[in-house]
Amino acid sequence: MKNKIYTIFLLGLSVLLLSTCKNPEIGYETFAITDENVEPEVYGVKVNGSFSFSGNVQEMKMKIATDESLTDATDYSIIIDNQTFSGEIDGLEPNTTYYYCYDIDFGWKDDYLTDINSFTTLKGLPTVKTLETIALYDASFRIKCKVTSDGGSEIMERGIYWCIGNTDDNHPNLGDNKIIHDENGVGEYFCLMDNLEPNTTYSVKAYAKNRIGISLAQEVLHFKTHDNPSDSLMIVTNCNPPSGGTATGGGTFTSGQSCTVTASAATGYTFTNWTEDNEVVSHDANYTFTVDRNRTLMANFTLNTYSITAIADPVAGGTVSGANTYNYGASCTLTATAYTGYTFVNWTKNGTQVSTDASYIFIVTTAEEYVAHFHPKTYTISVSADPSDGGTVTGNGNYTYGQSCTITATANDGFVFSHWEEEDLTVSSNASYTFMVNGNRNLEAKFDQTYPVGAINGRFTINPNGEQVYFSRGNLQYIGSANTPYWKFADKQWSYLGNHGQGSENQQADRDLFGWGTSGWNCGNKFYQPYDTDISSGEFYGPGNNNDLTGQYANSDWGYNAISNGGATSGLWRTLSNSEWNYVFFERNTPSGILFAKANVSGVNGIIIIPDTWNSSYNLSAVNNQGATFVSNVISDSDWTNKLEKNGAVFLPVAGWRFGHSVTEEGSKGYYWTSSHHDTIDNTSFSLSIADGAFSTNQMGRHAGLSVRLVYPIP
Repeated sequence: MKNKIYTIFLLGLSVLLLSTCKNPEIGYETFAITDENVEPEVYGVKVNGSFSFSGNVQEMKMKIATDESLTDATDYSIIIDNQTFSGEIDGLEPNTTYYYCYDIDFGWKDDYLTDINSFTTLKGLPTVKTLETIALYDASFRIKCKVTSDGGSEIMERGIYWCIGNTDDNHPNLGDNKIIHDENGVGEYFCLMDNLEPNTTYSVKAYAKNRIGISLAQEVLHFKTHDNPSDSLMIVTNCNPPSGGTATGGGTFTSGQSCTVTASAATGYTFTNWTEDNEVVSHDANYTFTVDRNRTLMANFTLNTYSITAIADPVAGGTVSGANTYNYGASCTLTATAYTGYTFVNWTKNGTQVSTDASYIFIVTTAEEYVAHFHPKTYTISVSADPSDGGTVTGNGNYTYGQSCTITATANDGFVFSHWEEEDLTVSSNASYTFMVNGNRNLEAKFDQTYPVGAINGRFTINPNGEQVYFSRGNLQYIGSANTPYWKFADKQWSYLGNHGQGSENQQADRDLFGWGTSGWNCGNKFYQPYDTDISSGEFYGPGNNNDLTGQYANSDWGYNAISNGGATSGLWRTLSNSEWNYVFFERNTPSGILFAKANVSGVNGIIIIPDTWNSSYNLSAVNNQGATFVSNVISDSDWTNKLEKNGAVFLPVAGWRFGHSVTEEGSKGYYWTSSHHDTIDNTSFSLSIADGAFSTNQMGRHAGLSVRLVYPIP
């Protein structure tokens, strides 16, 4: 062992003493081991060395233990001679690693412990026993021995020493006579002594040899051969294989005597038969016969074999390997391999878990069936709609591998399902898409809008040429935000602002009753803003009295503005002309035959317009009747939303009309601007007039504030 330095620091007469193996604080004088030699032996260790220290070392001990912490260490005295030390420690175990440090006593309060080091004792001699002598014939004996330990290294030779005479047990080797067994290793073995002298005493002792040396058994066995070999017959029993069991009943017999030999199988073996000179003489474990000669009988045993079966549960979960027929005591390794989408759970036997390792190793002692359990992995299927208001989707959730998943897309009004998309790739064009789950998936249902934002999905023909439009979702409103006023459609078809803000001079007031052509486009007239009011028609839209809200004057139509919830782009919407309103109400040919009906929807009076595409079974009364009353049809907001509007129906509420800053006839009459001027009466234009018991188109002064419902032309 190389030299090591151990240091302790002293300051004056005080000593910092440590209770653990570490150096004291820096700043003290040093104690140092300048040389150390450690020589491990089989059962101990020799140490010697030198140290330097200016003071007095009263005592030195070596603390030794098998654990590195030295918690249960044994103290051994070390001899100090001037500044050298030495010690011989015995009583240790062979081939064992020990940890140690030195305990230095300077004569002060506490001892100082050096750093911890280690050594390993040498491998030892083997141990061997002489068990028994077994008489075979008059001049033959079999000696049974056993190597109980190899001493930590391989057995190179084993056998017996023997000599003639009743030799003392302490005899070292019984002479030079030696019989070497033909196999090495630990365990029982037999040595045959034959051609022995009659009436002679022999002594035998077992031995074993490893790399360290030879060990002799403590036991010396003595036996004596017969005086007259012809007087007795020998029955010898052996086992094949020796580990297969035991055979008893042999020995010395006289001719004509009965003998019963018994074969007893060891665990894992089955008795097969008795043979003599390789010929079967009996299949009974207890074999009885009359002795008439010397005989050597062999009890034959067969090592049991067992069938190990393994199955996968479920079969689709994975594969198993290692199932086979094994000898008793053999090692078996069963291996479970999960298929894609499955994980291995455990091995069970008779319903009881035996291992959670995919590779299960065990010793075979009986036939068994093992089950490898697999569990399908769980994956998340996420579905969403694009755009989010385009429709609804179902099928979100967690699914197991191989499970069937169906995701469904249902388009909202105004949208149509296009396809399912994943990572920018189309995976299905079917709204209901079924697939087998084999991983996490994130799918989007793509919807295409079938009509513009802010429109109702019903189609209305507006002239004999077959041109069609969508109506907006509500009456037009001007929201007078203090900083940024904007245009919007009412949230519900039956909603209107009424007198709110209409009678105020405040330009920012909210409004839904407008003078004709007050879109905010400067047409050269005095009044063109949505908040302009007057009691005279002459200053509203011009010049002249014969300009429709079309052609070069289309900007005066309210659709000139960007409608916030109607596409937010200017120029998308317009007002129907007088002839177009009349065609919608009175001239269309529809499959249902229904054009309009008076109604009260969610407590608001108005008139319903039925689209060309109407296919609802909802029963309306007094249809196409201009003189019907509002209560001819009383409809809840739920029925309106789910049964009428969903199928494209339009509702025009009666919000009264404004004269100057005053609103009148709110809730009893309603007026809606057309885009057409009146060609015979100056400064008037056509409008719809809706009342309880009456409905018509007529002219109104352009200064009057009327409701506006816009349409979106269908290309």
